[in-house]
Amino acid sequence: MSQAAADTMDNTHAAEHGGHHGEHHVLPYTVYFAVYGSLLVLTGITVLVSFAGLGKWSIPVAMAVAVVKASLVVGYFMHLKYDDRLNSLILVVTLLFILIFFAMTFSDMRTRGMIDPVEDNMVLRNEQAAEKAAAAEASGESSEKGEEAHHEGAAEH
Repeated sequence: MSQAAADTMDNTHAAEHGGHHGEHHVLPYTVYFAVYGSLLVLTGITVLVSFAGLGKWSIPVAMAVAVVKASLVVGYFMHLKYDDRLNSLILVVTLLFILIFFAMTFSDMRTRGMIDPVEDNMVLRNEQAAEKAAAAEASGESSEKGEEAHHEGAAEH
């Protein structure tokens, strides 16, 4: 087989595999140092956010910075930016399923104390408390009226 035919076969084989078969993407050191510097700056921003007193926005802002930092690490240090797009798709789908899992878990945790296990029913505790308060108020009013009538009757005798 001639050298030209071998080169053609290698090019065809590389094209079949997205052109990434057996080759590594080498970045200059300046890119790595720029990403490292960005990570340091973003870490400083995370620390500043914790002292900024943003209230309920502290955690969402810190999480947004963490997502940017994770994206830089995955994209550049783990070379996912230059890898096959299937690997990126697998990562995104995995993160989506983790997000769904956490959303369902937090939803369950948020509603845990609402159901009364003693009564073993699906009536929410705050509804039961409202019903008991209304019943106590109604019985309190009727007992107060009964006491008033008893006092009035005692005063007449």
